Amino acid sequence: MPKIFLDENGFAQFEEAIVRAKQRLADSAAAKGRAVEGNTNAWHDNADFDIAKDAEIAAISEIEHLANSRDKIVMVIKGDNRTVADIGDSIEIQLNSLPRSSKFKLTANYTSGDGEISINSPMGSAVYMKKVGDMFSYTVGDRIMKGKLIGLLPDLS
Repeated sequence: MPKIFLDENGFAQFEEAIVRAKQRLADSAAAKGRAVEGNTNAWHDNADFDIAKDAEIAAISEIEHLANSRDKIVMVIKGDNRTVADIGDSIEIQLNSLPRSSKFKLTANYTSGDGEISINSPMGSAVYMKKVGDMFSYTVGDRIMKGKLIGLLPDLS
């Protein structure tokens, strides 16, 4: 069972995702009620009811997925070793398939933003705790991607 590595911020994002999914579930249940109230056919041939029901099913599925993911979470903290790529570090990598290097901030967030790469992603997990100069590889679909950690940079944010 693959683990999900999160720092405090990543865990807060995970918890927020649960709250949002529960709110979507409550909203869809209320929408189903409103759809039935204004329709003489009740729930038969009621497009608004069907849309709300589909949203409810999606919210339940997301809540179940998040609940099942909770057992996979491993909390991580940033160390003080400046010789390896760690959480919160800004890194520069060179992928063999690209002509130019790329710069990212390595995170342990539940979701990553622009310029960030999570250690839960294939690339992020391949780079995590590598030393400058180390080669790494990861798989995307049926392709094996290879690269090199070029450097640890001053904070990019």
